[in-house]
Amino acid sequence: MVLYVAILSLGMIVGIAAEPAPDPKLESKRSTLVRWSVDEPVAGVVDAIDRQGIEIRVDGQVIPISVPWYDVRALTPETGEYRAYRQTAEDAWRAHTRLVRGDFFSAESIYNELSGQYLWRVGPQSADVSLGLVRCRLDRGDRVDAVLPMLSWLRATTVDRFSGLRLVDEYDEAFGVFVGLPPVFGSDDRVERLGKLPGVDRITDRQRAIFGYYQLALDRSVHHTPEAQMVLDELTELVRGREGRDSGMRLIEEMVIAQAHPDSQKRLASRAALRRRIRTDRDTWVELWARLAIGVSLMGEGDVESNERGVIELIHVVVRLDHLSHPLSDLASQIANEYFVRTDRAQWGAELMLEARSVSTGGLTQSILSKEHDAHE
Repeated sequence: MVLYVAILSLGMIVGIAAEPAPDPKLESKRSTLVRWSVDEPVAGVVDAIDRQGIEIRVDGQVIPISVPWYDVRALTPETGEYRAYRQTAEDAWRAHTRLVRGDFFSAESIYNELSGQYLWRVGPQSADVSLGLVRCRLDRGDRVDAVLPMLSWLRATTVDRFSGLRLVDEYDEAFGVFVGLPPVFGSDDRVERLGKLPGVDRITDRQRAIFGYYQLALDRSVHHTPEAQMVLDELTELVRGREGRDSGMRLIEEMVIAQAHPDSQKRLASRAALRRRIRTDRDTWVELWARLAIGVSLMGEGDVESNERGVIELIHVVVRLDHLSHPLSDLASQIANEYFVRTDRAQWGAELMLEARSVSTGGLTQSILSKEHDAHE
């Protein structure tokens, strides 16, 4: 009995000894991070504090949690590094909160202040600033000024890493494009330049190529000229090798060639490629993009028949695809009305657009479909 008690006591001593004592050095580094997005604070060891936010490693986890500044409410104990970013955290939270609740005007002013620090950088806070500027500028119809932050967002993150706004209706991961911002512009987009890209080390060839295509789509003064062909040739070289594995880049290329290439046969071939996309991606944003580009392409041709068919393509967007994107439906309507004004049919055009908006199915839709079939290239 005595021997049994002794063995039991020894086992208890060994068991107690096997419990590791808390490391005072680790305990002194432990912090508590309070987030705006969740009620439960995060306790762990801070791995890094930098421009993009705070990385904190929770007990038992190998990969730290990355929390952007717009989601950081407080960190205790405070450190000098945290205090250096505390105002940034407050500004980022104010901008993000206003964006989420739809106060785009107030959000944009704060995002503009943060843009110098965050555009063209990789990380979740850069993604939020870039996306915020895109959404705010598109909300007020400024497609031109939305292009650069859109490209910045593509660099900053990918959808599966993005921890802020849901992008279901704004970004197509398979194509790698922002669906609300096609390479088609109207008369309200009055500037001829998109702005400047950062240095080569800050952007990818894909971003540079997309910028080039959008710039060419915007600058109608060079459409159908040797200058346009030179630009297109340079862009083709820049993205050579991506054609078979980058659906978004190929779509953008087809749209811009249809609008700008000086060779009528190249424009015709690109319109044919876009029509094939319409047949395979009907009632999607891809069809909407394709019809916008075909419409603008045909309206840029030198004969009245092509111009009229181009208007039909744009009315297609207004009649059938408005539910996908009201702003892009408005763009189609605007471009069509430009044509009606130019051909002294402003009143007729206004009435047609009003009728188109009031019809979901019926005579006008069937008429458009019939004309499209008869005008098949």
